[in-house]
Amino acid sequence: RVMLWLAKRYRIAQTASKMLVEAAYTAGHEVRIDPLLVLSVMAIESRFNPFAESAMGAQGLMQVMAKLHHSKFDDLGGTRSVLNPVANIQVGAQILQDVIRRSGSVEAGLKLYVGAGNLETDGGYASKVLSEYSKLQAVASGKRVPTFTPPVRPQPEEPIEAKVESTLPPPRSHAEEPA
Repeated sequence: RVMLWLAKRYRIAQTASKMLVEAAYTAGHEVRIDPLLVLSVMAIESRFNPFAESAMGAQGLMQVMAKLHHSKFDDLGGTRSVLNPVANIQVGAQILQDVIRRSGSVEAGLKLYVGAGNLETDGGYASKVLSEYSKLQAVASGKRVPTFTPPVRPQPEEPIEAKVESTLPPPRSHAEEPA
């Protein structure tokens, strides 16, 4: 179910989705975190693009910074394998498990994962991941979950005329005019 839902939602081939889900389940079980959480991080980090790269140098499905985590790639072919989907998922899952353990909660761990540990806010990152996680849990349990989430529409602004009128002083009556 998860594999088919992800393939449809993220417009990836079912064979690719199957491989990514299997890798997430393997990595998740190895480090003892929910594979659906691993998949949720991939969804938000890269939208399942194995070649995604950030301006900060994070790469792959889970946006791993190979320079920072080079030792985790030693048994996986070195840092060159950061764009190998399976290696990226394995290292990303290790990092995710480590930040959750260090911070004491999934939400705080996600804040560390995105690099916002010293900031007041993570820009909504944790809530996006946890929202996707909730959807994947529902899919995995057999519930029907739409693959398309309509964008939130901003509230229409007040017309400019109303803004201008609200900044003008109230009209004075002729009796109030100075002599």
